[in-house]
Amino acid sequence: MAPTIYGVGSGLFNKRSIQIPAFAATALDNGRPVVVGDGKGEWDNVHVQDLAALYEILAIRALEGGEDLPWGKKGIIFAAVGRFSWGEVARRVARACHDAGVLPDLPVESLSLAEGTKLFAESYLGEADELLVELGLASTGRTIPTVARSLGWKPARGQEDWERGFRDDVDAVLEERRNKRG
Repeated sequence: MAPTIYGVGSGLFNKRSIQIPAFAATALDNGRPVVVGDGKGEWDNVHVQDLAALYEILAIRALEGGEDLPWGKKGIIFAAVGRFSWGEVARRVARACHDAGVLPDLPVESLSLAEGTKLFAESYLGEADELLVELGLASTGRTIPTVARSLGWKPARGQEDWERGFRDDVDAVLEERRNKRG
């Protein structure tokens, strides 16, 4: 069970996560950074490459027979490295957009769930209802990666990578938009 995944992936297809790029696209489309509600909800995060390392451990162990892998209810494996609030995400996206020269330095605007759903759906999520936006962009979900670490998972990316990830995600959204315009 992955929390918020950040960082630009190196795979062949989708190289971005959902949540931070959604905040970036919504800020860019509306000319201001936004957050749903008070922004105090907290989630955990993991860099995409650290998550891939965990999947590698699980795949190798499964191919080797999987006797030491937990299954069923005990097989829910969390991959948390850091923790953040949604208000922090909105502020860091705002800073990354300002640093990229695409938004003025503005405070984060708090939106109702209905307003937030409309803006996030129009900018990035497409078909999204209030439940999806509340759960994925405003709720609280805190975990401890006890099982992952007991399997030998050692994430290598920390706070500095988390902070750099905002710039990387904003740059990726901007690049995608440039490519679409041709």
